[in-house]
Amino acid sequence: MTDYGTLETRDDGTCVLRYERRLRHPVEKVWAALTEPREIEAWWARAAELELTEGGRARFEWLNGPAIAQGHITRLERLTVTHQIPDEHLTEVLAGWHIHLDFLEDALDGRRVDWADWPRDRFDVHHRRYEASMRPIS
Repeated sequence: MTDYGTLETRDDGTCVLRYERRLRHPVEKVWAALTEPREIEAWWARAAELELTEGGRARFEWLNGPAIAQGHITRLERLTVTHQIPDEHLTEVLAGWHIHLDFLEDALDGRRVDWADWPRDRFDVHHRRYEASMRPIS
């Protein structure tokens, strides 16, 4: 298993990103980080609304920008992130998920993200790596 996710491009052009990580913390602690609004703020979003059931609504608002994401929960089983998007901003989304999952591990270790001064350089490293991996080979 690698921290870098997998990418599948479907016939309709939709990209499906998938990340799976094994975390060294108790399931209860990880579950709280994924489902409790105060804990979500430590690694992912400023505000979170969740209906913790399959098919339930999910809404997140980020601290480091005016972005809001809405979706639904397809399965509540383990930490596997699957995200379907068009390829327009693919490398930014890949790097974004990567860094947020890194932030999750940091938060589980007791280090919350300071969103007023978040480590943009960590994002940039992953973004460059994803960009390089998607360049055609000449």
